[in-house]
Amino acid sequence: MKISAIGAMCMICVMGIINGVQAAEKLEITEKPEIVKAPQVPKVDEQEVLVADVLAKNICLSCRLEKKGAHVEEYQNALLILKATGKDKKDHDELNGAIFHYLVTNKSADLIHKHKNEIFHSTVKLYLDESVAEVLDFSIKQQKTDSVKTKPSKKSLK
Repeated sequence: MKISAIGAMCMICVMGIINGVQAAEKLEITEKPEIVKAPQVPKVDEQEVLVADVLAKNICLSCRLEKKGAHVEEYQNALLILKATGKDKKDHDELNGAIFHYLVTNKSADLIHKHKNEIFHSTVKLYLDESVAEVLDFSIKQQKTDSVKTKPSKKSLK
């Protein structure tokens, strides 16, 4: 019986596959490779959306990433939660330190462009699975300033 060159190559491939499968069956793999998943924002009572009153800071996310070596072509602001309280007055400490991207609306645009790096109070709708915050209203927290001590004038000493 004559075998063509293509037939011979096919036989070699099939034999290689059979030998490979047999070799793989003989191996006992005891360790599985570790799969690392990106951290997720914790769910709050399995809700997808949470309306909350927050104390937050308007941060430049691009600047933070740039300091870590990221190549940044345009600036992007984000909301850093300092404290979150649900409408039920329940504190959501698991959200402290979480960063949410702004859903761009008229209200958030004013906050983003006019109040960079400022701390503010806001009512927001947090879309937890997407890490997006919709600003419903906000007020800028007044920064505490140290009172300036001045010397009394000579007139006030008389």
